[in-house]
Amino acid sequence: MDIAIEVKNLNHNFKDKIICDNMNIKFEKNKIYGLLGKNGVGKSTLINIITNQLLC
Repeated sequence: MDIAIEVKNLNHNFKDKIICDNMNIKFEKNKIYGLLGKNGVGKSTLINIITNQLLC
């Protein structure tokens, strides 16, 4: 498995809401991924953290 991005033990809160709670995820090279979920569950926040647009 060739890993492009790995997130380990990510925690992030917004005000009093837990967005990421000890999240672990690996993205392999040469694969396409999609994030699914309801509004407000942290999809965009995860992408912003991974791309350094939002600091933890």
